[in-house]
Amino acid sequence: MRENIYNRMAISINSIAYFIVSYLVVFFLSQFITIITTLSCNIPVQLFFHKIEFLVRSTSWTSDSVKIVFSAGPISALVLGFIFLIIYTKVIDTDGLLKLFFLWGFIHGFTIFFGSILIGTFINQGFGYVINWLYFFDTAKLLIVAFSAIIMLLIGLAVPKYFFTSANTYYNSQHPKQRKSFLMDQILTPWLIGGILINLFKISNNQGIYQFRIYDIMLFASSLLIILPSFFQTYKYPELYFDEEPKSFFISWKSVVISIVLLLVLKIGLYRGIRLG
Repeated sequence: MRENIYNRMAISINSIAYFIVSYLVVFFLSQFITIITTLSCNIPVQLFFHKIEFLVRSTSWTSDSVKIVFSAGPISALVLGFIFLIIYTKVIDTDGLLKLFFLWGFIHGFTIFFGSILIGTFINQGFGYVINWLYFFDTAKLLIVAFSAIIMLLIGLAVPKYFFTSANTYYNSQHPKQRKSFLMDQILTPWLIGGILINLFKISNNQGIYQFRIYDIMLFASSLLIILPSFFQTYKYPELYFDEEPKSFFISWKSVVISIVLLLVLKIGLYRGIRLG
Protein backbone atom coordinates (compact mmCIF):
# COMPACT_ATOMS: atom_id res chain seq x y z
CA MET A 1 0.00 0.00 0.00
CA ARG A 2 2.76 2.44 0.97
CA GLU A 3 4.69 1.52 -2.18
CA ASN A 4 1.60 2.14 -4.33
CA ILE A 5 1.10 5.59 -2.77
CA TYR A 6 4.76 6.46 -3.46
CA ASN A 7 4.45 5.26 -7.07
CA ARG A 8 1.38 7.41 -7.70
CA MET A 9 2.98 10.41 -6.01
CA ALA A 10 6.12 9.99 -8.12
CA ILE A 11 4.10 10.00 -11.34
CA SER A 12 2.18 13.14 -10.32
CA ILE A 13 5.15 15.08 -8.95
CA ASN A 14 7.22 14.47 -12.08
CA SER A 15 4.32 15.50 -14.30
CA ILE A 16 3.63 18.64 -12.24
CA ALA A 17 7.26 19.74 -12.64
CA TYR A 18 7.13 19.39 -16.43
CA PHE A 19 3.66 20.97 -16.54
CA ILE A 20 5.11 24.10 -14.92
CA VAL A 21 8.30 24.27 -16.97
CA SER A 22 6.54 23.75 -20.30
CA TYR A 23 3.86 26.31 -19.42
CA LEU A 24 6.46 28.96 -18.54
CA VAL A 25 8.31 28.29 -21.82
CA VAL A 26 5.18 28.50 -23.98
CA PHE A 27 3.71 31.46 -22.09
CA PHE A 28 6.84 33.64 -22.11
CA LEU A 29 7.78 32.79 -25.70
CA SER A 30 4.31 33.88 -26.78
CA GLN A 31 4.72 37.00 -24.61
CA PHE A 32 8.00 37.84 -26.34
CA ILE A 33 6.37 37.48 -29.75
CA THR A 34 3.63 39.83 -28.58
CA ILE A 35 6.25 42.33 -27.40
CA ILE A 36 8.13 42.22 -30.71
CA THR A 37 4.87 42.72 -32.59
CA THR A 38 3.84 45.58 -30.29
CA LEU A 39 7.16 47.36 -30.64
CA SER A 40 6.85 47.08 -34.43
CA CYS A 41 3.64 49.12 -34.05
CA ASN A 42 5.64 51.76 -32.12
CA ILE A 43 3.87 50.98 -28.87
CA PRO A 44 6.10 50.80 -25.76
CA VAL A 45 5.42 48.01 -23.29
CA GLN A 46 6.33 46.85 -19.80
CA LEU A 47 6.74 43.11 -19.24
CA PHE A 48 5.63 41.75 -15.87
CA PHE A 49 5.66 38.17 -14.60
CA HIS A 50 1.93 37.85 -15.24
CA LYS A 51 1.13 40.20 -18.10
CA ILE A 52 2.23 42.78 -20.65
CA GLU A 53 1.27 46.37 -19.92
CA PHE A 54 0.84 48.54 -23.01
CA LEU A 55 2.12 52.06 -22.33
CA VAL A 56 -0.25 53.88 -24.63
CA ARG A 57 -3.58 55.63 -24.28
CA SER A 58 -6.64 53.62 -25.23
CA THR A 59 -7.50 56.26 -27.84
CA SER A 60 -4.17 55.65 -29.58
CA TRP A 61 -5.04 52.11 -30.61
CA THR A 62 -5.97 51.54 -34.24
CA SER A 63 -7.96 48.68 -35.69
CA ASP A 64 -4.86 47.16 -37.29
CA SER A 65 -2.68 47.47 -34.19
CA VAL A 66 -5.30 45.78 -32.00
CA LYS A 67 -5.67 42.88 -34.43
CA ILE A 68 -1.91 42.41 -34.82
CA VAL A 69 -0.91 42.80 -31.18
CA PHE A 70 -3.62 40.71 -29.53
CA SER A 71 -3.46 37.89 -32.07
CA ALA A 72 0.34 37.55 -32.13
CA GLY A 73 0.65 35.74 -28.79
CA PRO A 74 -2.09 33.16 -29.31
CA ILE A 75 -0.97 32.42 -32.88
CA SER A 76 2.64 31.93 -31.77
CA ALA A 77 1.39 29.62 -28.98
CA LEU A 78 -0.50 27.58 -31.59
CA VAL A 79 2.67 27.25 -33.69
CA LEU A 80 4.61 26.17 -30.59
CA GLY A 81 1.84 23.68 -29.79
CA PHE A 82 2.18 22.06 -33.21
CA ILE A 83 5.99 21.97 -32.91
CA PHE A 84 5.77 20.34 -29.47
CA LEU A 85 3.19 17.84 -30.75
CA ILE A 86 5.43 16.85 -33.68
CA ILE A 87 8.41 16.42 -31.36
CA TYR A 88 6.29 14.40 -28.92
CA THR A 89 5.23 11.99 -31.66
CA LYS A 90 8.93 11.43 -32.41
CA VAL A 91 9.93 10.72 -28.80
CA ILE A 92 6.73 9.07 -27.55
CA ASP A 93 8.31 5.61 -27.48
CA THR A 94 11.24 6.70 -25.32
CA ASP A 95 10.89 5.98 -21.62
CA GLY A 96 12.48 9.17 -20.30
CA LEU A 97 10.62 11.97 -18.55
CA LEU A 98 11.62 14.73 -20.97
CA LYS A 99 8.79 13.76 -23.30
CA LEU A 100 6.39 15.14 -20.66
CA PHE A 101 7.77 18.60 -21.46
CA PHE A 102 6.51 18.23 -25.03
CA LEU A 103 3.27 16.51 -23.99
CA TRP A 104 2.30 19.39 -21.73
CA GLY A 105 3.76 21.88 -24.20
CA PHE A 106 1.33 21.03 -26.95
CA ILE A 107 -1.58 21.07 -24.51
CA HIS A 108 -0.56 24.53 -23.27
CA GLY A 109 0.01 25.81 -26.82
CA PHE A 110 -3.38 24.67 -28.08
CA THR A 111 -5.08 25.92 -24.91
CA ILE A 112 -3.57 29.39 -25.16
CA PHE A 113 -4.75 29.67 -28.77
CA PHE A 114 -8.17 28.03 -28.81
CA GLY A 115 -8.86 28.81 -25.16
CA SER A 116 -8.04 32.48 -25.66
CA ILE A 117 -10.51 32.60 -28.56
CA LEU A 118 -13.13 30.80 -26.46
CA ILE A 119 -12.65 32.73 -23.20
CA GLY A 120 -11.50 36.01 -24.76
CA THR A 121 -14.57 36.22 -26.98
CA PHE A 122 -16.81 35.28 -24.06
CA ILE A 123 -15.51 37.90 -21.59
CA ASN A 124 -14.05 40.46 -24.04
CA GLN A 125 -10.39 40.15 -23.08
CA GLY A 126 -7.21 39.11 -24.88
CA PHE A 127 -8.12 37.67 -28.26
CA GLY A 128 -11.64 38.95 -27.64
CA TYR A 129 -10.40 42.44 -28.53
CA VAL A 130 -9.53 41.15 -32.00
CA ILE A 131 -13.02 39.70 -32.40
CA ASN A 132 -14.56 43.00 -31.27
CA TRP A 133 -12.53 44.99 -33.77
CA LEU A 134 -13.66 42.65 -36.54
CA TYR A 135 -17.15 43.94 -35.74
CA PHE A 136 -18.82 40.55 -35.45
CA PHE A 137 -22.42 40.45 -34.29
CA ASP A 138 -23.36 38.60 -31.10
CA THR A 139 -24.55 35.59 -33.10
CA ALA A 140 -21.19 35.34 -34.86
CA LYS A 141 -19.42 35.61 -31.49
CA LEU A 142 -21.50 32.73 -30.12
CA LEU A 143 -20.58 30.66 -33.16
CA ILE A 144 -16.88 31.46 -32.61
CA VAL A 145 -17.16 30.41 -28.95
CA ALA A 146 -18.92 27.18 -29.93
CA PHE A 147 -16.45 26.48 -32.73
CA SER A 148 -13.46 26.94 -30.39
CA ALA A 149 -15.00 24.61 -27.80
CA ILE A 150 -15.73 21.97 -30.45
CA ILE A 151 -12.18 22.14 -31.82
CA MET A 152 -10.75 21.66 -28.33
CA LEU A 153 -13.05 18.69 -27.77
CA LEU A 154 -11.98 17.18 -31.11
CA ILE A 155 -8.34 17.59 -30.10
CA GLY A 156 -9.20 15.87 -26.82
CA LEU A 157 -10.78 12.99 -28.72
CA ALA A 158 -7.72 12.65 -30.95
CA VAL A 159 -4.96 12.53 -28.32
CA PRO A 160 -5.87 9.82 -25.74
CA LYS A 161 -3.27 7.38 -27.04
CA TYR A 162 -0.60 10.04 -26.53
CA PHE A 163 -1.63 10.23 -22.87
CA PHE A 164 -1.84 6.45 -22.45
CA THR A 165 1.53 5.77 -24.09
CA SER A 166 3.31 8.15 -21.70
CA ALA A 167 2.93 5.33 -19.17
CA ASN A 168 5.92 3.56 -20.75
CA THR A 169 8.19 5.50 -18.38
CA TYR A 170 6.90 3.45 -15.48
CA TYR A 171 5.21 0.34 -16.89
CA ASN A 172 5.96 -2.47 -19.34
CA SER A 173 2.31 -2.71 -20.33
CA GLN A 174 -0.99 -1.00 -19.69
CA HIS A 175 -4.38 -2.68 -19.38
CA PRO A 176 -7.50 -0.59 -20.11
CA LYS A 177 -8.58 -1.02 -16.47
CA GLN A 178 -5.43 0.79 -15.32
CA ARG A 179 -5.89 3.85 -17.50
CA LYS A 180 -8.24 6.02 -15.47
CA SER A 181 -6.01 5.71 -12.43
CA PHE A 182 -2.95 6.52 -14.54
CA LEU A 183 -4.66 9.50 -16.18
CA MET A 184 -5.50 10.83 -12.72
CA ASP A 185 -1.85 10.62 -11.67
CA GLN A 186 -0.20 11.70 -14.94
CA ILE A 187 -2.68 14.25 -16.29
CA LEU A 188 -5.60 15.41 -14.12
CA THR A 189 -3.84 15.79 -10.75
CA PRO A 190 -0.85 17.61 -12.33
CA TRP A 191 -3.29 19.82 -14.26
CA LEU A 192 -5.09 20.76 -11.03
CA ILE A 193 -2.03 21.28 -8.83
CA GLY A 194 0.07 22.78 -11.62
CA GLY A 195 -2.76 25.13 -12.53
CA ILE A 196 -3.12 26.26 -8.92
CA LEU A 197 0.64 26.88 -8.66
CA ILE A 198 0.75 28.84 -11.92
CA ASN A 199 -2.22 30.98 -10.89
CA LEU A 200 -0.61 31.60 -7.49
CA PHE A 201 2.53 32.61 -9.39
CA LYS A 202 0.46 35.09 -11.40
CA ILE A 203 -1.15 36.78 -8.40
CA SER A 204 -0.44 40.50 -8.64
CA ASN A 205 -0.28 43.06 -5.86
CA ASN A 206 -2.50 45.80 -7.23
CA GLN A 207 -2.57 48.78 -4.85
CA GLY A 208 -1.84 46.50 -1.92
CA ILE A 209 -4.57 44.02 -2.84
CA TYR A 210 -3.47 40.63 -4.10
CA GLN A 211 -5.61 39.67 -7.07
CA PHE A 212 -6.09 36.63 -9.26
CA ARG A 213 -6.68 37.16 -12.97
CA ILE A 214 -10.07 35.64 -13.77
CA TYR A 215 -9.06 35.41 -17.43
CA ASP A 216 -6.10 33.14 -16.60
CA ILE A 217 -8.22 30.91 -14.36
CA MET A 218 -10.87 30.50 -17.04
CA LEU A 219 -8.20 29.86 -19.66
CA PHE A 220 -6.75 27.03 -17.57
CA ALA A 221 -10.23 25.61 -17.02
CA SER A 222 -10.82 25.51 -20.78
CA SER A 223 -7.98 22.99 -21.18
CA LEU A 224 -10.28 20.41 -19.56
CA LEU A 225 -11.95 20.23 -22.97
CA ILE A 226 -8.72 18.65 -24.22
CA ILE A 227 -7.99 16.54 -21.15
CA LEU A 228 -11.32 15.03 -20.08
CA PRO A 229 -12.27 13.16 -23.29
CA SER A 230 -9.46 10.66 -22.63
CA PHE A 231 -11.24 9.47 -19.48
CA PHE A 232 -14.14 8.30 -21.64
CA GLN A 233 -11.93 6.44 -24.11
CA THR A 234 -9.94 4.20 -21.80
CA TYR A 235 -11.40 1.06 -23.39
CA LYS A 236 -11.11 2.31 -26.96
CA TYR A 237 -7.59 0.91 -27.27
CA PRO A 238 -6.51 -2.64 -26.43
CA GLU A 239 -3.85 -3.41 -23.85
CA LEU A 240 -0.64 -1.58 -24.71
CA TYR A 241 2.74 -3.30 -24.53
CA PHE A 242 5.92 -1.29 -24.16
CA ASP A 243 9.57 -2.36 -24.08
CA GLU A 244 10.64 -5.10 -21.68
CA GLU A 245 13.34 -3.09 -19.92
CA PRO A 246 12.98 -3.17 -16.11
CA LYS A 247 11.00 -0.15 -14.88
CA SER A 248 11.12 1.73 -11.61
CA PHE A 249 9.26 4.59 -9.95
CA PHE A 250 11.26 7.64 -8.97
CA ILE A 251 10.87 11.34 -8.31
CA SER A 252 12.97 13.55 -10.56
CA TRP A 253 14.07 16.06 -7.96
CA LYS A 254 16.15 17.84 -10.59
CA SER A 255 12.98 18.63 -12.56
CA VAL A 256 11.20 19.74 -9.39
CA VAL A 257 14.04 22.10 -8.45
CA ILE A 258 14.18 23.55 -11.98
CA SER A 259 10.44 24.28 -11.95
CA ILE A 260 10.64 25.98 -8.54
CA VAL A 261 13.72 28.03 -9.48
CA LEU A 262 12.08 29.17 -12.73
CA LEU A 263 8.98 30.31 -10.87
CA LEU A 264 11.01 32.25 -8.31
CA VAL A 265 13.43 33.82 -10.81
CA LEU A 266 10.65 34.98 -13.13
CA LYS A 267 8.47 36.23 -10.28
CA ILE A 268 11.28 38.20 -8.63
CA GLY A 269 12.98 39.31 -11.85
CA LEU A 270 9.79 40.61 -13.47
CA TYR A 271 7.95 41.77 -10.37
CA ARG A 272 8.55 45.46 -11.06
CA GLY A 273 8.43 44.97 -14.79
CA ILE A 274 10.89 45.63 -17.58
CA ARG A 275 10.13 48.55 -19.88
CA LEU A 276 10.79 48.09 -23.57
CA GLY A 277 10.44 50.60 -26.37
